[in-house]
Amino acid sequence: MFIRLFEIFDPDHEGVIDVAEFLGGVSVFASGERDEKIRVTFDLYDTNHDGFLTLQEMTTYLTAVFVVIAETSPELFEEKEVDPVALGEITAKQCFRETALSTRGELSFSAFQHWYSQPGPTQLVAAATQQLHHEDITFDRLKQLTGLGNLSPNDLFSIFSAGGTSLTREEFKQCFEALLE
Repeated sequence: MFIRLFEIFDPDHEGVIDVAEFLGGVSVFASGERDEKIRVTFDLYDTNHDGFLTLQEMTTYLTAVFVVIAETSPELFEEKEVDPVALGEITAKQCFRETALSTRGELSFSAFQHWYSQPGPTQLVAAATQQLHHEDITFDRLKQLTGLGNLSPNDLFSIFSAGGTSLTREEFKQCFEALLE
């Protein structure tokens, strides 16, 4: 299972994954309060730490989340005949059209938090996290098997980002081994 999870975030099979994309994608598995998840996610994708998300940063985040959901619940995407990358781009653009942006055309934390809490495409994420299944593994079982359900978003970030901005397959495996100890 861990190898498959690594491969989801290494589609070019280069043997390295981007930590931010991985953490954004698996943030749906973390325990903790919704607002804590929103804050950690925002901080993770605010790559220049200026307190705002660009359209590209938002697209990267949403694509990572939708890739994980598509892997575990492909029927959600098959029904709508859309792929996770396209949905990430469409949803990010929709967010930026519907949200009060800064004068620079970027998304503040409060705007991100407000948008995230609204009904709409973000509800796909919420619905999918409640219904995830793949090969008879429920969402709750997947959280238990990986140990991700026992972690707060901050703990998840600390474990997987300790080595920098990318992880090799071996480093990825070591992170999960540390989780399961």
